[in-house]
Amino acid sequence: MMLEGCKQHGLICETLQLFNQMQAEGFLLDNVTFISLLQTFSYADSIQQGKIIHIMSVECTSESDPFIVSALINMYSKCSRLDDALELFNAKKKDGDVVIWRVMLNGYACCGSLSHSYALFCQMQQQEGLEIGKRTYASMLHACSCAEALDYGKIIHMYVIESQLNTEDNLARNLIQLYAKCGRLDMANRVFNNLLSCDTAAYTALMFGYGDQGESSKVLELFSRMLHEGINVDEVVVSSVLKATSIEGSDLDVVRLVHTLMEVDGLNYDFHSNTLLVESYVRFDMHEDGNCILFNSLWKCFYTPGQLTDLEYAKASSRTLDKLFVSLLHCCSILQDLDLAQIVHSLFMECDKKWDAETVCSLIDVYASCGMLDDSCSVFKASVSHPVIVWSSMITGYVNHGRTSDALQVFYRMQEEGLQPDPCLCSNILKAFSCPAHTFNGRVLHTRICACKCGSEKIIKIALIDMYARCGSLSDAQYVFNTCFFSDKMTWNALIAGYACNGYLQEAFEFLQAMEKTGCKPDASTFVGMLKGCASFSVLKIGKLVHHLVLEFDCDFNFFLCNSLINMYIKCGSLDNAETFLKLTPHLSKAVWNLIMSGHIESCCSEKALLLFQRMLCAGIMLDNSILVTVLRACSSTGTLSLGMLLHSYVLLGKVKRTSYLMNTIITMYSQCGDLEDAQSVFHKSNAKDAATWNAMIAGCAHNNDFDLASRYFTRMQDEDMRPDTITFLCILSLCCHMGNLEDGLYEFNTMTQSHGIFPTFEHYNCIIDLLGRTGFLLKAADLLYSLPYIHNHVGWMSLLSHCKLHESKDLGNRCINHIVKDQNRNASGYLLMDQVLIHSQHETEADNLKELRTGVNAWKLPGVASIEINDRFFSFHVQHVDNSPCSETDDKLVRLKLGMMSCGYLPCF
Repeated sequence: MMLEGCKQHGLICETLQLFNQMQAEGFLLDNVTFISLLQTFSYADSIQQGKIIHIMSVECTSESDPFIVSALINMYSKCSRLDDALELFNAKKKDGDVVIWRVMLNGYACCGSLSHSYALFCQMQQQEGLEIGKRTYASMLHACSCAEALDYGKIIHMYVIESQLNTEDNLARNLIQLYAKCGRLDMANRVFNNLLSCDTAAYTALMFGYGDQGESSKVLELFSRMLHEGINVDEVVVSSVLKATSIEGSDLDVVRLVHTLMEVDGLNYDFHSNTLLVESYVRFDMHEDGNCILFNSLWKCFYTPGQLTDLEYAKASSRTLDKLFVSLLHCCSILQDLDLAQIVHSLFMECDKKWDAETVCSLIDVYASCGMLDDSCSVFKASVSHPVIVWSSMITGYVNHGRTSDALQVFYRMQEEGLQPDPCLCSNILKAFSCPAHTFNGRVLHTRICACKCGSEKIIKIALIDMYARCGSLSDAQYVFNTCFFSDKMTWNALIAGYACNGYLQEAFEFLQAMEKTGCKPDASTFVGMLKGCASFSVLKIGKLVHHLVLEFDCDFNFFLCNSLINMYIKCGSLDNAETFLKLTPHLSKAVWNLIMSGHIESCCSEKALLLFQRMLCAGIMLDNSILVTVLRACSSTGTLSLGMLLHSYVLLGKVKRTSYLMNTIITMYSQCGDLEDAQSVFHKSNAKDAATWNAMIAGCAHNNDFDLASRYFTRMQDEDMRPDTITFLCILSLCCHMGNLEDGLYEFNTMTQSHGIFPTFEHYNCIIDLLGRTGFLLKAADLLYSLPYIHNHVGWMSLLSHCKLHESKDLGNRCINHIVKDQNRNASGYLLMDQVLIHSQHETEADNLKELRTGVNAWKLPGVASIEINDRFFSFHVQHVDNSPCSETDDKLVRLKLGMMSCGYLPCF
């Protein structure tokens, strides 16, 4: 019993001590004891003990037992001693025991010799009196699955069909696993559908197959079917489903359902499942739920009333104890929870156990993820030995926090101590120097890495091409590519993406064509790199050519490719093409819907974004924080208060995480829809107010021209020790502009620079220029514009030009328009404002000349569009809009407003 317990926990030394004690006390060893010992010593470093047991079994005349022989063959095979295993097999195979044949089959497969295993299987077919059962076929199918040998697997499947064996058991699971592992999900699905009754094992095999191929939606469908049919859910199913929720478009309710099943069914989920559950909650911004799971894990590990704790159980095995702490630390790292990480660290110290490399790496990673790099460094220095993976963790921590000089010093120290970096470490540190400011250090690092043994590895060559491309040094990237002994798909992709992202799209396209000529077929990653460059530089022509090639090569429209195509069309201003692609794509993720709605909002088509939102809901897509923020922005732009209130109610129901960013967007929505009271209510109920929350409220007051209320919030913000930032002062200055309050505006501008040490941006200066122009100080505004270092400040000159119209300053207007058209000769708004300046100052001839110049450069703009919500109906109208809708009633209102403004001495702009 004690031997069996030690074997289950992998305690080889303790097993050997018990074995020696049994011998010393004269205990007779039976066959069960021999088999247990042989199973314990089935490791490469335990071959000597295994041979001792072999000799003893011969002395005890137990070698004739087929189970002893099988255990010996298994032990030699797992210790990579195939010659010894084969010698024993050849001596006993004539006995006709199928178990011995099957163990030898597994032995060949275990050592990676599937061809020998298949040859032995063929011998079994020809052996008379040897009955091949399900377990033998299952062993061969499992071996083919591990080696991803589809051809061998199909032959074994044919033998299974010919033998007319019932596949309603583990044999079906092996067949499903084989086809799924080899990428033939159609065949796996066919086997699955032919089963009369599907058990948990069959579902698990198919779910793993779909999961490995990235078909997470299919995994979730199978999970739903399992629940509907009442199939038991085990730990393996839980792991598959939680992995599937990592794909974009998954629902938080699925994660909560899995968590509930784990608790209700009392599943003894392992460390891996626990970590996946924490990761899933964090992915949906549900950090509180993740923290709760981790706290429960700690409780279960270190205090379980009435029974052994996980810690006490883990102490029986050194390997299990390490795994326990690594899992807990990984969860702390995901949650970025420093307090819990320190608790786990202290508990580990109390166990008085030596640190292995994996535990040290986990401690370094968790402190680095919490921003405590000094603590990471302390752990690094305190560890006794520093293998490469420990050095790599410390370097990665520095890289992720932008401390490139520290990362480089640690890298050089590692080399000075005679350790060779691995390819992954070299790739990670090269990423730290992927910007123009670090080009020189990148070249020095390149020289150091080339001197290493792994300097010619493909992953390093790709990282070097990417680094030089991000540094803007395309000649160096080209040199690395030319010196590659191999030019496979990944190296081509890195070079093409490098040229495209630096704006050399024509050259990138030529490389893409050259790639095809070499026989290397472009894939989704190739096109994603090209499309990213087209989007960044708004080159629609080449973007369309890339889209054509995607269709020509019949490329799989995965998540990243769909996103890149839609993003390219949106950034190039081609919303019609983006919508056409949207209609042709059958299954769209949340990210794609969110991207195209955001594109319409940025292109001033918010009403179209709301229509797309309705289509998205009809498609069954669930809402999340990113979708809500986008739609709330559309509500703000269109003044659709009713929909905004519905979305706010959805948030209050607890369907999504109430993040600060989401609540700030709700405040902005209410403010821009004119409901300042509800905006204040949301603000005051917010528990954690950051600078962005205060800015949203102050901006809302500014939007509604309530200077006194904005000032009160600005004062309260400082009273609560919340430091104003650049956006805060931009809101205050914008409000002063709208109110024409020059004195307060100049005071706040000076306070920003003198009291808060905030350097003004050109947006702040433009507010002051607008304020000076609005209050009649046109020359002072012009002097300020000339004194600024911003060369292409078109916004400032446009603002001053608009005030020249009000104050009929033609000469200054001419100076403004000259600055505007110098770089933007087709700026329609500039021409329009100058035309109004000339007309108001009664210079009709010059106005006609300006019109001719405007026509010559084709500087015309589309009519401005506005929108309004009336009785839950949405209306939009533009300049010279005439119809019978309620919007036409605004004409009378505009006339009355105009007369009222003129009676007060104002000159209307409409």
